[in-house]
Amino acid sequence: MKKIIILFAMIWATATLVNAQQLFLGGSLGVEFASYNAKSGGTTLDGPFQLGLTITPKVGFYLNEKLAVGMQAGIGLASVKVAKGHFYPDGTINSGDDYTESSFSWEVTPFVRFNLVEVNKFAFLLEGGLGIYGNSNKFKSGSHTTDKPSIFGFGLEALPILSYNVSERLSIEVSSDILRFAVGRETETDKSTSPKTKGSATYFGLGANTASVLRGSAFTVGAVLKF
Repeated sequence: MKKIIILFAMIWATATLVNAQQLFLGGSLGVEFASYNAKSGGTTLDGPFQLGLTITPKVGFYLNEKLAVGMQAGIGLASVKVAKGHFYPDGTINSGDDYTESSFSWEVTPFVRFNLVEVNKFAFLLEGGLGIYGNSNKFKSGSHTTDKPSIFGFGLEALPILSYNVSERLSIEVSSDILRFAVGRETETDKSTSPKTKGSATYFGLGANTASVLRGSAFTVGAVLKF
């Protein structure tokens, strides 16, 4: 399945370049960090420290005034650190060594977008794509590092986007993962067992909970620059 989607993406890119009328570049950058603490009586307890970074560039070509095709990629890094004596996200206390959980996510998605309605500087768009993605995780306790189950998935999706034209070339776009319709399949592989184990699940519906780097934010703000 992975090879079929990659071949489809290559054919898609070739056809796009032949028929392109206008190039556009876009995407979003997300940075998230948080630290927690809680009070119990007169004592303050420190909790986990979380840090995350996502980069999701996209490139596309308008074939006419309404229809565009392109490619979007995504990379995500995230970590959660719980020092000795601090509490975990579930509220239990870490009585052992310092604990760190980290993850790496990626995605490649060819897409089609269609301008549905334009009112003054606002436009309502619908974007759909067929993508593949993966996610790997590991945790470290003291000096010991263990791989957690990894995920590979593929799926179809459709996402409404609200666009505001700052100028003829620059637009600001807002979308919500809550309104994203997706259908696909994920496979989880656990290499820590012998032999390794696999499990699969199918998802379908609005706001589908997947391991894709392009999911997980209630709202996403990005920019598009036309050439």
